[in-house]
Amino acid sequence: WQMDNGVISENAGSGVVDWSNEAPSLSGTGTSMVTLPNTATLTANAKDDGLPKPKPRKPRGVEPAKPADELTGIPSIIPDSMRRGPGLGVKWILYRGPGPVRFDPVQTKPVFETSLTSTTTVKFSVPGNYRLRAIASDGSLETSYDFDVVVKPDPADAGNH
Repeated sequence: WQMDNGVISENAGSGVVDWSNEAPSLSGTGTSMVTLPNTATLTANAKDDGLPKPKPRKPRGVEPAKPADELTGIPSIIPDSMRRGPGLGVKWILYRGPGPVRFDPVQTKPVFETSLTSTTTVKFSVPGNYRLRAIASDGSLETSYDFDVVVKPDPADAGNH
């Protein structure tokens, strides 16, 4: 198997592939150690090339003709409701850890900009080592950035175990 940006874009259902599109870049800062019941604050900074361009808006109540594929001239059979809309956005996930976490917020609304900063507050359920992941997507390609956070037990609970 060989995966390239074109195959990834097609699998994402983003319509006609823009071969000049590059995946967003992502960097981050944040808390690497926290003691329960405290929370961690994480920030991800995404940068993108602005591709793919936004889809044109449809007039309400009018179903426009499906665009034809550039290579075949055949209209797409993928309904618009199944297409991922472009726009730069960030989503937060628990990649690994001993217990569930809660992100606030869990994702940003995609924007048609070339940069985006997403800050989230993370609440942990149990102590341990966590790997949290920010995923930046332009609606066609994505990139991830990992945050490692060590969560220490609440000192007030030391005598209860």
